[in-house]
Amino acid sequence: MNRLRELQQRRNLDCRDQWLSYAEHRHQVMQQLAKSAGGRLCILGAGNCNDIDLASLLAAFNEVHLVDLDATALADGVARQSVEDERLHAYGDVEVTGVWELLEQVAADGLEVTRADLLAQSLADAPALPMPGPFDCVVSLCLLSQLIDAVSEACGRDDSRVNDLVLKARDQHLRLLAELTTQGGTSVLVSDFVSSDTCPELLTIPSSDLPRAAQQALATGNFFTGLNPAAIASRIAKDPTMFERFGHPRIAAPWRWRLGDRMFAVFAMHWSRQSNSAPDC
Repeated sequence: MNRLRELQQRRNLDCRDQWLSYAEHRHQVMQQLAKSAGGRLCILGAGNCNDIDLASLLAAFNEVHLVDLDATALADGVARQSVEDERLHAYGDVEVTGVWELLEQVAADGLEVTRADLLAQSLADAPALPMPGPFDCVVSLCLLSQLIDAVSEACGRDDSRVNDLVLKARDQHLRLLAELTTQGGTSVLVSDFVSSDTCPELLTIPSSDLPRAAQQALATGNFFTGLNPAAIASRIAKDPTMFERFGHPRIAAPWRWRLGDRMFAVFAMHWSRQSNSAPDC
């Protein structure tokens, strides 16, 4: 089995039964999704479904489509919430980058120049996925940090080429969100960006102090590579094609997400797929 898939499955198993500890994070995620209620919803990275309340989503949206690489975690997550509805669709074993097998080769044999070039080329376009899009609302749910970590894990965190590949993976993911979103619809990027490993005060500060702590972490470079929300917004603004699709993103106030003994700070970024943008090919 692909080693990167095994790593993701182990992570899902580790947090499989953490529904209660996800409560604050889930509440915040559901508040963000409520802003785009109605129509067809697609969630990338649904995993164990601990981040979302399926019954509430089905009450707010006409259809709900859940997508994840780990088919077992996704099926079990849906089953644990005891929701049966023909408007709920789950797609397991879906890899959203198109480069997972290549990353496995890199992890096994190293990042040669040829493989680095092939990875860069493959990340230039978002792969076709099996869901019946486009959707009125598309959400990346704490998935981007996992994709970036997979690139770093496979390529070697000290390799000088990894930073460029990480940013290419991030940009590919942003393009994918846009391509899956109908014109006039909403894309939502939810991502963790720093943990208590390097920002221990996340474990103890009151919620009212979180924006200050998050801003300080970002200002001092204490964040996961590629996941500074201001840098993502700037990237969109400076790229003519992205800006034509996204316009100006809106960044919500951060919140905390407890995952076992660690605490993460999380942001949500919303943007509307511009109704006057060119159709996707």
